[in-house]
Amino acid sequence: MIAQVIGRIVKKTENSILVETDSGLVFEIFCPLSTLNRVSTGDIKVQIHTHLYIREDQMTLFGFIDEAELTLFKHLISVSDIGPKKAINILSNESFQTIVNAIATSDTKFLSTIPGIGKKTAEKIVLDLKDKLAEISTKTEKKEGLIDKTLQNELFSALINLGYKPNQAEKAIANLKNVSNNDFNALFKEALNIIKSL
Repeated sequence: MIAQVIGRIVKKTENSILVETDSGLVFEIFCPLSTLNRVSTGDIKVQIHTHLYIREDQMTLFGFIDEAELTLFKHLISVSDIGPKKAINILSNESFQTIVNAIATSDTKFLSTIPGIGKKTAEKIVLDLKDKLAEISTKTEKKEGLIDKTLQNELFSALINLGYKPNQAEKAIANLKNVSNNDFNALFKEALNIIKSL
């Protein structure tokens, strides 16, 4: 099973990326918009968490920058009537946290507004996944609440102004350890160290 692909992105389409590894292998990986918007072509190596979907007539690789999104993807495709393409569509239309919260609170009305998800499918998602995702919802809400959104935007702008690429800035901010510290200078310094280590 291919669990991760690490390499540089040589091509990007509206729904996939081509990642070339150090060995010269090129993998086509289908991704949600949340991942596509955070990566760009170039020499910077990326680490994509992947799921290999196998059928009699095809093998398709689906990938995510965030491992939590991969976990949600796997949960979604375990629900009957939801294949990988529909799961990717769900993750492309709404944020990870919004989807998890909707499932945890049994908000079938909201889930049924996602393109391709009707009332019955929304009910199946909640029935099958509510207990599994309730814990994820609590953990991610707590984590997200520790860093102020405005501060995240300020850090992002500062890193871009220094010449770093958007995907570098986003990855650095996502990997900050001292998230309970809302001091801009301390977080900015940590973000720079993270970028240098990538």
